[in-house]
Amino acid sequence: IQTLFGLGLADTMFRHKAPVLNARYHITERWSVGGSGAYYFPDTHGFDAPLSSTSATFDDVTATFELFPEKAVIEWFAGIDAAFIPIDGKFALFNRHIFYFDFYLVAGGGVIQTSRSATPKPVGVVGIGWRLAFNRWLALNLEFRDHLYVENYNAGDEFVNHVMFQAGLSWWFPFDFEYRFPR
Repeated sequence: IQTLFGLGLADTMFRHKAPVLNARYHITERWSVGGSGAYYFPDTHGFDAPLSSTSATFDDVTATFELFPEKAVIEWFAGIDAAFIPIDGKFALFNRHIFYFDFYLVAGGGVIQTSRSATPKPVGVVGIGWRLAFNRWLALNLEFRDHLYVENYNAGDEFVNHVMFQAGLSWWFPFDFEYRFPR
């Protein structure tokens, strides 16, 4: 289980922020499959303290030029993916603690709901991540994911790269285990 918080990096007009939950099953030490979901809590729903809101650039464009850019507020995402670990290793800290780390690649797909349509849109997902294990059941996760989809604007359809930086913790279950084979 991965509990993460995501921050949108690609949209200059809108600040997308979201809690993210990923569930993964490791088929082998290098391959895993999983599902993920995010809810963006945008200000279009009337929350007093929305996580996602317009940026200072949006406010400046609307105030200075009296232009009102089309907003495509992301509301939620759900998808499935596969991950591969091409690089992993261990290092010793102060010659006392040994930490495991890995870099992983993610690819998958799903659906994304935006404020511009009543039905969810198909989305492709690619990403890269880094994980640092503190012990057998807890790790720090940092990752970049790119959500690729087509948005319907009044001026026409646009291909969108919604890049998210996500940071959080991985919780491995079961918390303790015994090796079935000799180490």
